[in-house]
Amino acid sequence: MIDLSIIIVSYNTKKLLLDCLRSVDRDLKNSSLTAEVIVVDNGSRDGSREFLGRDCHSARRRIAMTVILNEENLGFGGANNLGAKRARGRYLLFLNPDTEVKSGALTKMVRFMDENPEAGIASCRLVNPDGSFQPQGGYLPRLSTVAVWALFLDDLPILREILPSYQNRSGKSGRSGEFGWVGGTAMAVRRQAWEQLGGFDEKIFMYGEDVEICYRANKQGWRVMINPDAEIVHVGKASGGSWVAGEVRGLLYIFKKHKRGWEMPALKVILAAGMGLRWLIFGILAGNETLRRAYAEAFRVARR
Repeated sequence: MIDLSIIIVSYNTKKLLLDCLRSVDRDLKNSSLTAEVIVVDNGSRDGSREFLGRDCHSARRRIAMTVILNEENLGFGGANNLGAKRARGRYLLFLNPDTEVKSGALTKMVRFMDENPEAGIASCRLVNPDGSFQPQGGYLPRLSTVAVWALFLDDLPILREILPSYQNRSGKSGRSGEFGWVGGTAMAVRRQAWEQLGGFDEKIFMYGEDVEICYRANKQGWRVMINPDAEIVHVGKASGGSWVAGEVRGLLYIFKKHKRGWEMPALKVILAAGMGLRWLIFGILAGNETLRRAYAEAFRVARR
C-alpha cells in the first residue's frame, strides 16, 4: 500500500487544475513519499477532458496518475467517492483543483497523521494567494454554534472569545489542533476511517458534505484536526457568493439527517435571520449587488 492517494475533482477548471498538478509534482520531487494522483473530471466542457486525456504528461513526471472522465456532474461527494474507489493509499487526500501545494506540505500531512493515530480526518493551514491566513472549519453544527455564526455574535470582542462558533474565523482550535469539522479543500482521511464512514454522503451535491462526514467521524470516536505546519494556497470562494445558498442547504440537510425533529424549525429561523442580516448589511447598505442576490437566495432557501 502506498502512502498517499491525492484525489482531485475538477469541473471546468483546466488552468487551475494544471497549476495544482504542477505544485503537487514539485512538492513530491524531493519527498520520500509514495503517492498517486486520481483526477475525476465531472463532465467539463472547457477542454479539461482533452487535456487530461492527451496533454497533461508534463505535469505528472513524478506521480502515477489515474484519470476518470464522468459524462455528467456527479457533485463533489459523488465524484470523490468514485475516485476513492481507485485509491491505494494509507491516506486519502481530497484536494481542490484551485489549490497550490507549498513545499513539504504533503510530507507534513502524512507525518501528522502517522503521529496522531486517533485523527481520522485532518486538514492543514490554508492561505490566500497573497499569503494571508484563510479561515476554515469550526465547531460541529448545533443550534447554538450556528446562531453564534449566523447572528454575528462571533464578531463581538468579548463574546467571540468564549462562544463556540460554527465558522471558526480566528484560527484558534481546541486541544492539539482539534476542530469539530474541517473543509474539503484539502482534507486528509485515514483509510480505516474512510472505510468505516463509507465516504461522503452523495445526497449532498455540493457544500456541506465535508461538515457531514466530520460529524459522523466525531460520532465514531475519530478526532478531526488541523496541522498548522503544512500550508496550502487556496484561491477561495471565487464564485462571488454562489456558495452561500449551498451552505444553507447543507446545514438543513445535516440537521434533518442527524438532529431531533424539533430543531429544524429553530434552525430555519436562525438561518433566515442570519441571511437577512447579511442581505441588509452586505447587499443593501454596502451596495454589493452580487452579495445582495446571493443572500436573498440563501434567505429563500432557509424559509422553505
